[in-house]
Amino acid sequence: MAWFRRKKTVAKSPRTEIRVADTRDLEAIVSMLEELVADKIPRRARARYLKTMREEQKRMLLEPTAVWFVAQREKVLVGCARATVHEQHPLLAYLERRDYGYVFGVFVKKSERRTGTGKKLLGRCESWLRERGARWAFLHSTIDGIPFYEALDYEPSLEFGKRL
Repeated sequence: MAWFRRKKTVAKSPRTEIRVADTRDLEAIVSMLEELVADKIPRRARARYLKTMREEQKRMLLEPTAVWFVAQREKVLVGCARATVHEQHPLLAYLERRDYGYVFGVFVKKSERRTGTGKKLLGRCESWLRERGARWAFLHSTIDGIPFYEALDYEPSLEFGKRL
């Protein structure tokens, strides 16, 4: 009979840190966004789309009305999300305060999903928007993302688009 028992040691997984992105993160952000939209862009337009996307994200990294947040685990970026402040939204035209925020490109690598990383990224975006006076947050989602956003109290609203 043993007088003492050894404690089982369980290795803790490294913590995910959420931070503001800078220009050094551009390539990793673009790579994650490419993965997010890869199967949604027609092949013949993909190269042009990705070039334009890279230019826009670089501009948004420097834009004072926008911010990119990245999720980092062990020096590797595993997720990203961007928030932007706008003065008004057509759906809010009749409300007293029209300031709103838009959340773009919430993406978490498959290996990191269901770990709370997406929730943390979205929470940081929402806090950043609130600090800048936004009263509403809007975003677009893939069909697969709808349950995630609904679980965080986002409500679907109808918005259609047409290429002119």
